[in-house]
Amino acid sequence: MLTKITKLTKVFLNKLVASTKRFPEALLFAAAAVVTAIIINHMNFSYTDPLREQLHRLTMILALGVPVYLSIRVLLESIRLKRSQGITVLLSGILILSGYYFIFLKEINTIAAIRYTAASLALYLAFTFIPYFYKRDKYELYVVRLLTKLFTTYLYSIVLYLGLIAILFTIEQLFTLNITYKLYFDIFLIVAGIFAPVFFLADIPKKGEVLLAEDYPKVFRVMLQYIVMPLLIAYSTVLYVYFGKIIITRQWPQGMVSHLVLWFSIISTTTIFLVYQIKDSSQWTKTFAAFFPKWILPLLAMMFIAIGIRINAYGVTESRYFVVAAGLWVLGCMLYLSFWRSCKNTLLAISVAAIALVSTFGPLSAFSISKYSQNKRFEGLLQEYGMLQAGEIVKPQQISDEGKQSISSIISYFHYRHHLEDLTLLPKGFKLENMEEVLGFRMYDGIDVSRNYFSIYTNQHLGLMDIADYDFFASHSYYRYSEPLIAEEGEFSLSLDRETNQLKLIKGAEVVYVKALDEIAKALYQYNGKSNATAKELRYEDNADGIRLLYQFKHINGYETDGNIIVDSAEFYVFIKYK
Repeated sequence: MLTKITKLTKVFLNKLVASTKRFPEALLFAAAAVVTAIIINHMNFSYTDPLREQLHRLTMILALGVPVYLSIRVLLESIRLKRSQGITVLLSGILILSGYYFIFLKEINTIAAIRYTAASLALYLAFTFIPYFYKRDKYELYVVRLLTKLFTTYLYSIVLYLGLIAILFTIEQLFTLNITYKLYFDIFLIVAGIFAPVFFLADIPKKGEVLLAEDYPKVFRVMLQYIVMPLLIAYSTVLYVYFGKIIITRQWPQGMVSHLVLWFSIISTTTIFLVYQIKDSSQWTKTFAAFFPKWILPLLAMMFIAIGIRINAYGVTESRYFVVAAGLWVLGCMLYLSFWRSCKNTLLAISVAAIALVSTFGPLSAFSISKYSQNKRFEGLLQEYGMLQAGEIVKPQQISDEGKQSISSIISYFHYRHHLEDLTLLPKGFKLENMEEVLGFRMYDGIDVSRNYFSIYTNQHLGLMDIADYDFFASHSYYRYSEPLIAEEGEFSLSLDRETNQLKLIKGAEVVYVKALDEIAKALYQYNGKSNATAKELRYEDNADGIRLLYQFKHINGYETDGNIIVDSAEFYVFIKYK
């Protein structure tokens, strides 16, 4: 056993040396990202703590440094530069990451997350196609080699992680130790963020290494030729049957069809790419690679019609933009694979990286186009309902519920995805509370975005409490619309009304005490978002007609609207002393 452990350790150290020698900066950034993630894991932050967001932003930019320096290193291997020029290129990576951090990661929101995902995708793709940018032969085999190695790496990583946590759990149980559950996540971060990259990068094919079609992994070959490809044929047949139904009924499909066709087309493109180097190995694969790209074209036409209907009705949003962009990419790939005799499939990866960047950064991005489209739609709706005079919004004399909902949905979209000032026709300084004043009606989209949600909680143990002077005790987890609380003891009963949020103490048939949780929450609201709130700060004492009560909350959540506090959920103990 000891011999095997020694051997495995030696293998890992050899791979560590090999990968560190070839990709030192990438592994350094990976290790730094793991360290910051572990720090976040062990710090008790509130959701509003600015340090929490700063550490998350730092972790994200460190993780982005991995594909940046992987790409730079394979670039330096592919071209000959002087030592000083190579150092300059390496330092440029720091400038790129710094610029990204201060320009595109000022805050973490939906747009920042989408951009970050697109940038990461483009960089990892660049890592794969840079070595084959000029030498475009057998790029598919290189990608298959990487995918095979990636699969093997994370299979080993899963086994290693399960083994380590099993050891840790056994130690905890046998020696009666109180090991924090956070240590289990620490181990996951180390295995996934350090062990896996070291293991994977050690076996990346080097420049000049010959890749042969005969080395194509048998598992991949069998899976693609005899499982994935037949499934794609069957799936596309179902879509064609549905296409026939549309032609007969003349009822065009809605948005879901666009997504079904799109994902099917992306998987099909990926499959054709992966089997391209072995397409001549069998007549079935050769026929599939030659015929299937043409077979998909009518289905893509159906997808564009479906998404076009949605855009015509509701304008462009980020999700619709990405569907169109991905659809155009698939269409271009299928036309390229159908009519070009000698395909250079590096172009497929390069085009994905380019689209990922263009669609998330700059004036042609999904965000810019969506804002422009929704502004035009907003202007059109205001004109339709007579709410626009000389470029200024006026209250309508009459507007339908449909009109209210359409206008509200656009305002809600800008509130959640962008900023209200991006909706150019709204007056300067417009806030959601001004809806009725400016537009003549309140939000009408089913979600009142004017609500200011709050969360009050403590991470501390409740500790010892002196309850000698109390007669009764009740514990409750409260969620609006769940079953009502009813606790009984002798002639006393305690109930919590979900509609009014009122806690009632009843003796016999007489209500002797009433208190609304909303009123208690208003008193505790000062601790909203406080990361170091103590258990004592979340206690509330009350007296009424000689009845004394002590509330101890673990958490209480809800929202504030128009100066009122409404409780949605809470977990608390209540101690009661009856006169």
